[in-house]
Amino acid sequence: MWTKILLLVFVFSFIFKPDYSFDQDLGRHLKLGGIIWQTKSVPATNLFSYTNPNFPFINTHWLFEVWAYLVSQTAGLNSLLILKLIIYLASVWLILKVVPKKNSALLLPVGFIFFHTLRERTELRPEIFSFLFTASTYYILERYLRGPTKLVFLLPFIQLIWINTHIYFFVGLILQAIFLLRLPLKKISIIIFLLSSLASLLNPHGLTNLLYPLNVTKNYGYTIVENQTMFLLESINFQDPNFIWVKISIAIIALSFMVVFLKRKFDIKNILLAGFGAALALMNVRSFPYLVFISLPAVLQNFGNFRPKWIAQTLAVIAVIFLILESFNNFKVNQFPNLRFEESGKKAMD
Repeated sequence: MWTKILLLVFVFSFIFKPDYSFDQDLGRHLKLGGIIWQTKSVPATNLFSYTNPNFPFINTHWLFEVWAYLVSQTAGLNSLLILKLIIYLASVWLILKVVPKKNSALLLPVGFIFFHTLRERTELRPEIFSFLFTASTYYILERYLRGPTKLVFLLPFIQLIWINTHIYFFVGLILQAIFLLRLPLKKISIIIFLLSSLASLLNPHGLTNLLYPLNVTKNYGYTIVENQTMFLLESINFQDPNFIWVKISIAIIALSFMVVFLKRKFDIKNILLAGFGAALALMNVRSFPYLVFISLPAVLQNFGNFRPKWIAQTLAVIAVIFLILESFNNFKVNQFPNLRFEESGKKAMD
């Protein structure tokens, strides 16, 4: 338990800080949320284009925008930051609960490394709900794998909210498909998967929205950093301290595959999950957090009941020292407890 609490404190130390989300589209989200709430319809064209106002627009995050607008209007802007903290930390806690106790020997040192990749995405964006829904789906499926649970019937409802909240809804369907390879009572599991797929059609754009992740980059309009690979960015001398942590995390994933091969204990579920998170992270910068929310539990299960025990204990002690020092420094740099939206961003929206 103390290991998970320490990791949770570490995550808290770098997300409890002034927020720059108004420089990352939050103003647009709030404006659209107000328009959707007042008109009771989701715009199908780009309302913010001067040169091409009739350009078709698939809004995959309209529900987040309505949520953000209503919260800001009823409880104030800073309440959004409190809710972001709660959602973020709940996502991390759920994914930590996925890790079986028998596979937790390396949780602290490996988790400490992997959790650095979360620093890339700490602003208030629609994707915070994808983090929560990914962790929730993973947790429910893992619980169902260990024994029957009624929580599995929540998956179609999660998928219904997810597809209307963020474009990474496809992660939920892929997680279910991977777990189908191992789940007992497969008839129920297949029905849940089919219901989740049907629920994904219940959105303002129907099948077009469901297929949108396959087409979104074909006519994006302009190049942005978060959609690029870290290798492309490095080739143009773009500096990001999180890149090294992503590379170390992927190296650990590769090492876990070697351990599986040497032990000859192949679990296709864990191999696919570890690889899926790594593939997303290699695909673009915005997907770095999925190394935690998809790959981390699978990697620890790949390592299994780690031996010799003294090595795991030594690595854990080293990780604790660095974790405490870095957490203290994060609080100091972020001016704890000064939680606010950056004023320049709000003025820019005005």
